[in-house]
Amino acid sequence: ITYGFYPVWAALFGIQTKILPLAEDFSLSPADYCGVGCTAVIANPNAPTGLALTPGQLEPILQANPNNVLIVDEAYVDFGAESCRCLLDRYDNLLVVQTFSKSRSLAGGRVGFALGHPALIADLNRVRFSLNPYNLNSLSILAGAASMRFKTFSAPLCAFSALFPACFRFPYAFCRPFFRFRPHFAARLLSFSVPLCRFLSVRFLQRLPK
Repeated sequence: ITYGFYPVWAALFGIQTKILPLAEDFSLSPADYCGVGCTAVIANPNAPTGLALTPGQLEPILQANPNNVLIVDEAYVDFGAESCRCLLDRYDNLLVVQTFSKSRSLAGGRVGFALGHPALIADLNRVRFSLNPYNLNSLSILAGAASMRFKTFSAPLCAFSALFPACFRFPYAFCRPFFRFRPHFAARLLSFSVPLCRFLSVRFLQRLPK
């Protein structure tokens, strides 16, 4: 389980991909990415599970793959996870990417940024200039810059997300006999499996005309 557009964009550019499965509890094992011998992309926190790894947990991947780039997608990091920016000074094979569409509420602006070694950023610019050098409009650039200057722009939304654990305590207690909840509040997201819905779906499919 990972962000659904990764394989879509890879297929668009003819890039072969392999999605490593998560554990039964939806957790990601960093050991699975050590020695993969290719570029690795990890959504941290994961989308859609919400589980997050610390920089210390991701660091072994960088150490085990010195000749390959690790891309850490931190789209939801502002909602409670820890950014891997602290590792940038030690590893030139780390690329941290973030978006303005979540905590900064600028989804329509299509703005984001990447942090990494100057050589990696230079490669990204070469690709951008060869495909679409005018990929951002002036208003999006101004809005993105303003949201970086004024921290109060995104602070209320991030603070509101901190209330999610308390908000889910009652539904969790009420629905526990019927649902198997897996609350992952590192990213203020909630994932759960629904045995009853699975059962009803099977029964529904069985009743469909052949």
